[in-house]
Amino acid sequence: MKDSLFPWEGEKPYPGPRPDAYEARVKRYDWLNDYGRRIRARACGRCERCKKKSRRLEVHHLTYERLGRERDEDLQALCPSCHKKADKERARMNRRDVSDGFDEWKRAVYDDEEPPEDARERFEAFVRRKESGDLEDYS
Repeated sequence: MKDSLFPWEGEKPYPGPRPDAYEARVKRYDWLNDYGRRIRARACGRCERCKKKSRRLEVHHLTYERLGRERDEDLQALCPSCHKKADKERARMNRRDVSDGFDEWKRAVYDDEEPPEDARERFEAFVRRKESGDLEDYS
């Protein structure tokens, strides 16, 4: 498709945060009236994660691998609360797949010094503080 809204279509899977064209994609008529409606109908008014009834089901991408030509199994109908959690989980997974940041953190904190044996544990504590918003320093 040369005139596709998604120039990367057919290339390697998109590895990370949402592509720039994502917002345009989910506002298109075919998305709203085909994909969105079909996935919400499949859920029968219940979040496909927590199973609670919800009037405001949102469609969540499990993967962006086929963005623009999604399969039903690539999508989930989620309540707003579960959708936020799912997005955070995917962001965490994407960070781990690419790099968990340990090497970069180690260079920033210890520079050329040999890090202590518990450096990995210190890094994981740093990540937990950062994700909780309780971050004061890098060590």
